[in-house]
Amino acid sequence: MPVSDTASSTAAATTLSRPLFVIGDLHANYDACVAILRGLELVDRGLAWQAPNVDVVQLGDVCDRGPNSRDIYELFMRLQQEASAAGSSFEVLIGNHEVMNAFGMEQYTTEQEAAGYARNSGGSGWNERRAAFAPGGFVFEWLAERPVLHRVGPIVCGHGDLPMELREAQLEHLDRAFRAEFVRQAPAAGVRPRELPALLFSGQLSVLWSRQAEDGGPQYGASLHEFLRRNGACVYVCGHTPQPEGQFKQRYAGAYLCIDTAMGFEASGVGARTALVIRPDTGAEQWSFGRGRGGSRAGSRVRRRTIELPLEWNSESGN
Repeated sequence: MPVSDTASSTAAATTLSRPLFVIGDLHANYDACVAILRGLELVDRGLAWQAPNVDVVQLGDVCDRGPNSRDIYELFMRLQQEASAAGSSFEVLIGNHEVMNAFGMEQYTTEQEAAGYARNSGGSGWNERRAAFAPGGFVFEWLAERPVLHRVGPIVCGHGDLPMELREAQLEHLDRAFRAEFVRQAPAAGVRPRELPALLFSGQLSVLWSRQAEDGGPQYGASLHEFLRRNGACVYVCGHTPQPEGQFKQRYAGAYLCIDTAMGFEASGVGARTALVIRPDTGAEQWSFGRGRGGSRAGSRVRRRTIELPLEWNSESGN
Protein backbone atom coordinates (compact mmCIF):
# COMPACT_ATOMS: atom_id res chain seq x y z
CA MET A 1 0.00 0.00 0.00
CA PRO A 2 1.52 3.38 -0.95
CA VAL A 3 2.12 5.85 1.83
CA SER A 4 2.88 9.03 -0.09
CA ASP A 5 0.41 11.62 -1.27
CA THR A 6 1.13 14.21 -3.93
CA ALA A 7 -1.16 16.72 -2.28
CA SER A 8 0.59 19.05 0.12
CA SER A 9 -0.47 21.56 2.74
CA THR A 10 1.46 24.79 3.17
CA ALA A 11 -1.04 26.26 5.62
CA ALA A 12 0.49 27.78 8.72
CA ALA A 13 0.60 25.53 11.75
CA THR A 14 -2.13 26.19 14.25
CA THR A 15 -1.18 27.19 17.77
CA LEU A 16 -1.87 25.17 20.88
CA SER A 17 -5.13 26.18 22.49
CA ARG A 18 -4.57 24.25 25.73
CA PRO A 19 -1.76 22.45 27.61
CA LEU A 20 -0.07 19.47 25.96
CA PHE A 21 1.77 16.77 27.94
CA VAL A 22 3.91 14.18 26.12
CA ILE A 23 5.31 11.09 27.86
CA GLY A 24 8.07 8.98 26.34
CA ASP A 25 8.88 5.27 26.33
CA LEU A 26 7.89 3.59 29.62
CA HIS A 27 9.04 0.00 29.02
CA ALA A 28 6.93 -1.67 31.70
CA ASN A 29 8.07 0.79 34.39
CA TYR A 30 4.75 1.15 36.19
CA ASP A 31 6.22 3.11 39.10
CA ALA A 32 7.62 5.72 36.71
CA CYS A 33 4.31 5.91 34.87
CA VAL A 34 2.37 6.59 38.07
CA ALA A 35 4.95 9.11 39.29
CA ILE A 36 4.69 11.08 36.06
CA LEU A 37 0.89 11.06 35.89
CA ARG A 38 0.65 12.21 39.50
CA GLY A 39 3.48 14.71 39.17
CA LEU A 40 1.74 16.33 36.21
CA GLU A 41 -1.48 16.34 38.28
CA LEU A 42 -3.32 14.46 35.55
CA VAL A 43 -4.58 11.88 38.07
CA ASP A 44 -5.35 11.95 41.78
CA ARG A 45 -3.85 9.72 44.46
CA GLY A 46 -6.31 6.98 43.51
CA LEU A 47 -5.25 7.24 39.84
CA ALA A 48 -8.57 8.70 38.70
CA TRP A 49 -8.38 11.33 35.96
CA GLN A 50 -8.65 14.89 37.30
CA ALA A 51 -7.36 17.25 34.57
CA PRO A 52 -9.93 19.08 32.41
CA ASN A 53 -9.20 20.62 29.01
CA VAL A 54 -5.72 19.19 28.32
CA ASP A 55 -4.13 16.93 25.70
CA VAL A 56 -1.87 14.02 26.64
CA VAL A 57 0.17 11.82 24.31
CA GLN A 58 2.25 8.78 25.26
CA LEU A 59 4.72 7.71 22.56
CA GLY A 60 4.44 3.91 22.78
CA ASP A 61 6.82 1.18 23.98
CA VAL A 62 4.78 0.53 27.10
CA CYS A 63 5.96 -3.08 27.20
CA ASP A 64 9.27 -5.02 27.52
CA ARG A 65 12.46 -4.54 29.56
CA GLY A 66 10.66 -3.74 32.83
CA PRO A 67 8.47 -5.60 35.36
CA ASN A 68 4.88 -4.50 34.73
CA SER A 69 3.21 -3.56 31.45
CA ARG A 70 -0.24 -5.02 32.04
CA ASP A 71 -1.15 -2.54 34.76
CA ILE A 72 -0.01 0.34 32.52
CA TYR A 73 -2.10 -0.85 29.58
CA GLU A 74 -5.18 -1.31 31.74
CA LEU A 75 -4.63 2.07 33.40
CA PHE A 76 -4.30 3.79 30.02
CA MET A 77 -7.44 2.13 28.68
CA ARG A 78 -9.42 3.46 31.63
CA LEU A 79 -7.83 6.91 31.61
CA GLN A 80 -8.67 7.41 27.95
CA GLN A 81 -12.36 7.16 28.79
CA GLU A 82 -12.10 9.32 31.90
CA ALA A 83 -10.09 11.99 30.08
CA SER A 84 -12.68 12.19 27.32
CA ALA A 85 -15.46 12.60 29.88
CA ALA A 86 -13.50 15.50 31.42
CA GLY A 87 -13.13 17.29 28.08
CA SER A 88 -9.51 16.20 27.65
CA SER A 89 -7.79 13.80 25.28
CA PHE A 90 -5.34 11.01 26.11
CA GLU A 91 -3.76 9.26 23.12
CA VAL A 92 -1.26 6.40 23.19
CA LEU A 93 0.85 5.64 20.13
CA ILE A 94 2.09 2.26 18.93
CA GLY A 95 5.79 1.63 19.49
CA ASN A 96 8.09 -0.87 17.83
CA HIS A 97 7.98 -3.09 20.93
CA GLU A 98 4.19 -3.35 20.71
CA VAL A 99 4.53 -4.52 17.11
CA MET A 100 7.35 -6.92 18.00
CA ASN A 101 5.19 -8.62 20.61
CA ALA A 102 2.20 -8.79 18.27
CA PHE A 103 4.51 -10.68 15.89
CA GLY A 104 5.73 -13.10 18.56
CA MET A 105 9.08 -11.48 19.37
CA GLU A 106 9.61 -11.73 23.12
CA GLN A 107 13.37 -11.38 23.50
CA TYR A 108 13.02 -8.21 25.60
CA THR A 109 10.19 -9.48 27.82
CA THR A 110 11.08 -10.24 31.43
CA GLU A 111 9.67 -13.12 33.44
CA GLN A 112 8.24 -10.65 35.94
CA GLU A 113 6.39 -8.78 33.20
CA ALA A 114 4.98 -12.02 31.77
CA ALA A 115 3.83 -13.12 35.23
CA GLY A 116 1.62 -10.04 35.45
CA TYR A 117 -0.59 -11.47 32.71
CA ALA A 118 -1.25 -14.65 34.70
CA ARG A 119 -3.03 -12.74 37.44
CA ASN A 120 -4.28 -15.43 39.86
CA SER A 121 -3.89 -18.46 37.58
CA GLY A 122 -0.62 -19.48 39.20
CA GLY A 123 1.12 -19.94 35.84
CA SER A 124 4.13 -18.19 34.36
CA GLY A 125 1.92 -15.83 32.36
CA TRP A 126 3.71 -16.38 29.05
CA ASN A 127 0.74 -17.98 27.30
CA GLU A 128 -1.66 -15.37 28.66
CA ARG A 129 0.64 -12.58 27.52
CA ARG A 130 0.95 -14.06 24.02
CA ALA A 131 -2.82 -14.27 23.81
CA ALA A 132 -3.17 -10.65 24.94
CA PHE A 133 -0.89 -9.40 22.13
CA ALA A 134 -2.39 -11.66 19.42
CA PRO A 135 -5.44 -10.82 17.29
CA GLY A 136 -8.50 -11.06 19.52
CA GLY A 137 -6.47 -10.32 22.66
CA PHE A 138 -7.29 -7.29 24.78
CA VAL A 139 -3.96 -5.54 24.15
CA PHE A 140 -3.92 -6.21 20.39
CA GLU A 141 -7.49 -5.05 19.82
CA TRP A 142 -6.75 -1.82 21.68
CA LEU A 143 -3.49 -1.32 19.77
CA ALA A 144 -5.31 -1.82 16.47
CA GLU A 145 -7.15 1.44 17.18
CA ARG A 146 -4.05 3.42 18.18
CA PRO A 147 -2.26 5.79 15.79
CA VAL A 148 1.33 5.62 14.62
CA LEU A 149 1.46 9.41 14.27
CA HIS A 150 -0.66 11.97 16.12
CA ARG A 151 -0.87 15.71 15.65
CA VAL A 152 -1.85 18.25 18.29
CA GLY A 153 -1.82 21.74 16.80
CA PRO A 154 1.70 22.43 15.46
CA ILE A 155 3.16 19.32 17.12
CA VAL A 156 3.40 15.92 15.40
CA CYS A 157 4.13 12.99 17.72
CA GLY A 158 5.56 9.65 16.58
CA HIS A 159 7.46 6.80 18.16
CA GLY A 160 10.69 6.82 16.14
CA ASP A 161 12.31 9.26 13.77
CA LEU A 162 10.37 10.26 10.67
CA PRO A 163 12.04 8.31 7.80
CA MET A 164 13.31 10.44 4.94
CA GLU A 165 11.47 8.14 2.52
CA LEU A 166 8.18 9.38 4.01
CA ARG A 167 8.85 13.08 3.54
CA GLU A 168 5.91 13.42 1.14
CA ALA A 169 3.45 11.40 3.23
CA GLN A 170 0.26 12.87 4.57
CA LEU A 171 -0.12 11.98 8.23
CA GLU A 172 -3.65 10.60 8.00
CA HIS A 173 -2.82 8.51 4.92
CA LEU A 174 0.26 7.01 6.56
CA ASP A 175 -1.68 6.22 9.70
CA ARG A 176 -4.41 4.39 7.77
CA ALA A 177 -1.82 2.39 5.82
CA PHE A 178 -0.03 1.36 9.01
CA ARG A 179 -3.17 0.25 10.84
CA ALA A 180 -4.33 -1.78 7.85
CA GLU A 181 -0.95 -3.50 7.59
CA PHE A 182 -0.82 -4.17 11.33
CA VAL A 183 -4.23 -5.82 11.43
CA ARG A 184 -3.76 -7.73 8.17
CA GLN A 185 -0.29 -9.12 8.88
CA ALA A 186 -0.39 -9.91 12.61
CA PRO A 187 -0.10 -13.69 13.17
CA ALA A 188 -1.91 -15.94 15.62
CA ALA A 189 -0.56 -16.25 19.15
CA GLY A 190 2.82 -17.96 19.31
CA VAL A 191 3.40 -17.87 15.53
CA ARG A 192 6.46 -16.15 14.03
CA PRO A 193 5.89 -15.06 10.41
CA ARG A 194 8.50 -15.87 7.78
CA GLU A 195 8.52 -12.34 6.40
CA LEU A 196 8.10 -9.04 8.21
CA PRO A 197 6.21 -6.18 6.52
CA ALA A 198 8.48 -3.22 5.76
CA LEU A 199 5.99 -0.58 6.90
CA LEU A 200 6.04 -2.16 10.37
CA PHE A 201 9.69 -3.25 10.66
CA SER A 202 12.00 -1.46 8.20
CA GLY A 203 14.39 1.10 9.64
CA GLN A 204 14.26 2.90 6.29
CA LEU A 205 10.47 2.99 5.96
CA SER A 206 8.87 2.53 9.37
CA VAL A 207 8.33 5.44 11.75
CA LEU A 208 8.50 2.85 14.54
CA TRP A 209 12.13 1.89 13.89
CA SER A 210 13.90 4.79 12.20
CA ARG A 211 16.89 6.45 13.86
CA GLN A 212 17.87 8.47 10.80
CA ALA A 213 17.97 11.74 12.73
CA GLU A 214 21.10 10.54 14.54
CA ASP A 215 23.40 11.04 11.56
CA GLY A 216 21.16 12.39 8.82
CA GLY A 217 22.70 15.86 8.66
CA PRO A 218 21.22 18.59 6.45
CA GLN A 219 19.57 15.98 4.22
CA TYR A 220 17.50 14.70 7.12
CA GLY A 221 16.67 18.23 8.22
CA ALA A 222 15.34 19.09 4.77
CA SER A 223 13.30 15.89 4.70
CA LEU A 224 11.77 16.56 8.11
CA HIS A 225 11.00 20.12 7.06
CA GLU A 226 9.18 18.84 3.99
CA PHE A 227 7.04 16.45 6.03
CA LEU A 228 6.15 19.08 8.61
CA ARG A 229 5.33 21.64 5.92
CA ARG A 230 3.03 19.23 4.10
CA ASN A 231 1.23 18.47 7.34
CA GLY A 232 0.96 22.05 8.60
CA ALA A 233 3.20 21.47 11.62
CA CYS A 234 6.49 22.84 12.94
CA VAL A 235 7.85 20.35 15.51
CA TYR A 236 8.27 16.56 15.53
CA VAL A 237 8.37 14.89 18.97
CA CYS A 238 9.46 11.26 19.28
CA GLY A 239 10.96 8.59 21.51
CA HIS A 240 12.64 5.27 20.59
CA THR A 241 16.28 6.38 20.92
CA PRO A 242 17.21 6.32 24.64
CA GLN A 243 19.00 9.34 26.10
CA PRO A 244 20.65 7.74 29.16
CA GLU A 245 21.78 11.09 30.56
CA GLY A 246 18.11 11.93 31.08
CA GLN A 247 17.92 15.04 28.87
CA PHE A 248 15.73 15.53 25.80
CA LYS A 249 17.65 15.73 22.52
CA GLN A 250 16.81 18.63 20.23
CA ARG A 251 18.15 19.01 16.68
CA TYR A 252 17.40 20.49 13.26
CA ALA A 253 16.76 24.07 14.36
CA GLY A 254 14.65 22.76 17.22
CA ALA A 255 12.11 21.05 14.96
CA TYR A 256 13.17 17.57 16.16
CA LEU A 257 12.82 16.61 19.82
CA CYS A 258 13.52 13.12 21.18
CA ILE A 259 12.13 12.63 24.70
CA ASP A 260 13.04 8.98 25.40
CA THR A 261 15.00 9.37 28.64
CA ALA A 262 15.69 5.65 29.15
CA MET A 263 13.03 4.91 31.77
CA GLY A 264 13.26 1.27 30.73
CA PHE A 265 16.84 1.16 31.99
CA GLU A 266 16.13 2.67 35.40
CA ALA A 267 17.15 -0.52 37.21
CA SER A 268 20.65 -0.01 35.77
CA GLY A 269 20.89 3.42 37.35
CA VAL A 270 20.59 5.48 34.16
CA GLY A 271 17.90 7.63 32.63
CA ALA A 272 15.24 9.83 34.21
CA ARG A 273 11.48 10.05 34.70
CA THR A 274 10.43 12.89 32.46
CA ALA A 275 7.62 14.50 30.49
CA LEU A 276 7.37 17.26 27.93
CA VAL A 277 5.04 20.04 29.07
CA ILE A 278 3.88 22.69 26.59
CA ARG A 279 1.53 25.44 27.75
CA PRO A 280 0.16 28.15 25.44
CA ASP A 281 1.08 30.90 27.93
CA THR A 282 4.49 29.74 29.23
CA GLY A 283 6.02 27.65 26.43
CA ALA A 284 7.76 24.26 26.58
CA GLU A 285 9.61 22.61 29.44
CA GLN A 286 11.17 19.28 30.33
CA TRP A 287 9.88 18.13 33.69
CA SER A 288 12.04 15.60 35.54
CA PHE A 289 10.67 13.70 38.53
CA GLY A 290 12.35 12.04 41.49
CA ARG A 291 12.42 8.26 41.77
CA GLY A 292 10.47 7.81 44.99
CA ARG A 293 7.82 5.11 44.67
CA GLY A 294 4.33 6.30 43.90
CA GLY A 295 5.28 9.73 42.61
CA SER A 296 4.78 13.13 44.15
CA ARG A 297 2.66 16.19 43.66
CA ALA A 298 3.67 18.65 40.96
CA GLY A 299 6.13 21.21 42.33
CA SER A 300 7.65 18.71 44.76
CA ARG A 301 10.86 17.00 43.64
CA VAL A 302 10.28 18.26 40.10
CA ARG A 303 13.04 19.89 38.06
CA ARG A 304 12.02 22.03 35.10
CA ARG A 305 14.12 23.02 32.10
CA THR A 306 12.96 25.46 29.45
CA ILE A 307 12.95 24.24 25.83
CA GLU A 308 12.83 26.66 22.93
CA LEU A 309 10.52 25.33 20.23
CA PRO A 310 10.56 27.03 16.81
CA LEU A 311 7.57 29.00 15.66
CA GLU A 312 8.64 28.42 12.07
CA TRP A 313 11.21 26.25 10.31
CA ASN A 314 14.69 27.61 9.53
CA SER A 315 15.44 25.72 6.32
CA GLU A 316 19.07 26.87 6.25
CA SER A 317 19.98 25.01 9.45
CA GLY A 318 20.98 21.37 9.21
CA ASN A 319 20.92 20.42 12.88
